[in-house]
Amino acid sequence: LVDLMGGQIGVDSEPDKGSTFWFQVLLARAVTRDESASAIKPGPPSNLRGAHVLLVEDNEINQQVAAELLQSAGMVADIASNGLEGLQMLRNKRYDAVLMDMQMPVMDGLQATQAIREVDTLKSLPIIAMTASVMQGDRDRCIQAGMNDYISKPINVDQMFATLARWLPQRRLEGAPPAAVHAAPPVEMPETLDGFDVAGGLKRLSGDRALYRRLLLQFREHSGNAAAQIAQALAAGDRSAARSAVHTLKGVAGNLSANMLYKATQKLEVALRKGDDNFSAELAELTAAHAVAIKALEPLRPPPLAGNGKADPVTVQKLLGDLDRRLSGSDASAVQVLEQVKGALNGSHPTFVAELEKLIVSYDFEQARSRLAEFTKILNAG
Repeated sequence: LVDLMGGQIGVDSEPDKGSTFWFQVLLARAVTRDESASAIKPGPPSNLRGAHVLLVEDNEINQQVAAELLQSAGMVADIASNGLEGLQMLRNKRYDAVLMDMQMPVMDGLQATQAIREVDTLKSLPIIAMTASVMQGDRDRCIQAGMNDYISKPINVDQMFATLARWLPQRRLEGAPPAAVHAAPPVEMPETLDGFDVAGGLKRLSGDRALYRRLLLQFREHSGNAAAQIAQALAAGDRSAARSAVHTLKGVAGNLSANMLYKATQKLEVALRKGDDNFSAELAELTAAHAVAIKALEPLRPPPLAGNGKADPVTVQKLLGDLDRRLSGSDASAVQVLEQVKGALNGSHPTFVAELEKLIVSYDFEQARSRLAEFTKILNAG
């Protein structure tokens, strides 16, 4: 029954200790009268505002999803791409909490947490695991390594905020000003996409259509060959690399509400975990679901920059000033201003636009601001 519902089922068993039977399936949420569209949903807990959180996550799309959600609640988020990088950042800067992914290159979440707890000044720092596993054994290992709590992947906004609120003291953040909210230009976004639950994806991102569209395009660009890479790893007999790639793809698919692909990655992950020798059916299903998702995103691709290459200098300078102010405040809405800059540049300086966009979507605001200053000088000199 679980297999038919596209879920996972398994058992963890240790001699003389007992067994834990588990299953995971995606279910539609029942809507009650209290959960109607007219119900007023409370905002994030007030003690989140102003908190400095270190997000340790290796996947760029998952980084953006989590960072945008943290910033929407008024938190300041820094990003580390692996456990070692996170450990180094913690030694150089004070944070109120850490969100720690479990599976990462260089140093995984368990290793990083153990290393963090060996630093005297970091022994009481709240560390919250982000895990796609529902197995109690994995969650127990999180706690044994020194983590305080865990949240599930794909990210559930309410769960993430509630868990962080439990570990962030109210007294420290009383009176912290709410984060500035900037109006975003309207963004075209289809109501339906094959293989995606668009409504669910937007709900996860608090209705931010621009962010969802940007993440979908980034998924198409960076994960377009994911199914082929998994197939190649399996053909080469490298199951470890295949499991890692499937796990990463599952996390991204879940956060983007690519439900068909998410279910397919679940099935292949279970088959690989069991050590099955014949997983051709699961691989074929994943490959097909991946192809559907990538094809569905084709219409979202932006058209090539049009125009005669002559920029509007007055408008460009005004927009660049606005862009610099947002970058200085680590404001993720900078990417929306960049879209306006593109229009004002009228097709000129495409290399600069591409470089700056890559830095902004990677949340490297400091480097983006430096690159912007260089470009401003070039414009002024010209």
